[in-house]
Amino acid sequence: MSKTDNTFKLNFKADIELTKLDFKLADYNIENPKDNWKGFQVERKGKTLIITVKAYRHKHTGPATFYKKSVDYDTDCMIHTAGGSNSPDELNFAIKGTLYINDERFDVCIGQGNHVATNNWHFCSPAIQAKDNNKGGVLYSPKQSATTQLYLDPSGNYSFNILCVRQLSGLHNNEFLLSFGNEKLDNFSFNVTDSKVTIGQPYNGVTTSIQNGKGQLIIKAGRSKSKVPAKWFAHEINKGSAIASFTGKQLPDELNFAIKGTLQFSLAGKQYTIKNVLIGQGSNQHIMNNWWFGGTLMKGVNLPVLGGGLITLAISIPPQAFLVKSILNTNEMSMQAIAINDHSKELEHLNLAIAKNQ
Repeated sequence: MSKTDNTFKLNFKADIELTKLDFKLADYNIENPKDNWKGFQVERKGKTLIITVKAYRHKHTGPATFYKKSVDYDTDCMIHTAGGSNSPDELNFAIKGTLYINDERFDVCIGQGNHVATNNWHFCSPAIQAKDNNKGGVLYSPKQSATTQLYLDPSGNYSFNILCVRQLSGLHNNEFLLSFGNEKLDNFSFNVTDSKVTIGQPYNGVTTSIQNGKGQLIIKAGRSKSKVPAKWFAHEINKGSAIASFTGKQLPDELNFAIKGTLQFSLAGKQYTIKNVLIGQGSNQHIMNNWWFGGTLMKGVNLPVLGGGLITLAISIPPQAFLVKSILNTNEMSMQAIAINDHSKELEHLNLAIAKNQ
């Protein structure tokens, strides 16, 4: 063996201001440290943080165990560069410390491994939400908005690029419509309070407008389905209900993305508000993108193709009930005002319909 400088880089390419990028070493693990550990260095050049571990390269189980213990062996908190396993059995060495990005600090552990003839690097943190293949992940911070969450994207064998999730490739303008029969909207808005996308996919918020009398939402996100947004959607629905176009399932197995928020609109000068509304996009067996709509206080059932419906109560003076149904357009649903005392009748009809289809 010969002593080498082992270099790891973090390249800050996020489209937000960079005020601080640093790493403070707290501990390290290497086989026979007296002979193999020769020093450590951190420097910043422009927007690149360079960490140099001066050590012999000799893989061993000890550094790998040290690395995995730092996140309680949770592979969802581990990412790595080209090649190798997300949960390494052996590493040449591992270092633990604090990563500083602007005014935030993250507890991290970084290790060097070996894959075929290449030395690769592993990165873990309790703040990491790893992509399915563990090559990249969100470095989650409650201080950041959904669009400015930082993402570590592998770049070659020994570096990660730091981006905002809105900068990731694959962004689409996904249109969802709400129509109100022959009535035309006076105004329409959706205030997003939370969201969830497939990890590794971009997200850049939601815009609303009125198009031909219908409420239009444009959700700027990637289209790659996974269980993560679907599980979040189901959790947020809680004891409520949801419907979707062209599927008979009561809740989604996978979604591309989902959003939660407050829906506000006015018809004939009267304002209505519905809180805790969830909207998500998935796909079905016909390889088409379909949409899910539901809420924590909504009650109803979903039926194959069309026919399901939801009852929801809007905040207004006086309160107003609405029946929400899917229609032939996969990206559109209709809302129809119904009498408050029709609640039980409509739910009874929906329950009878689902019983016939079981």
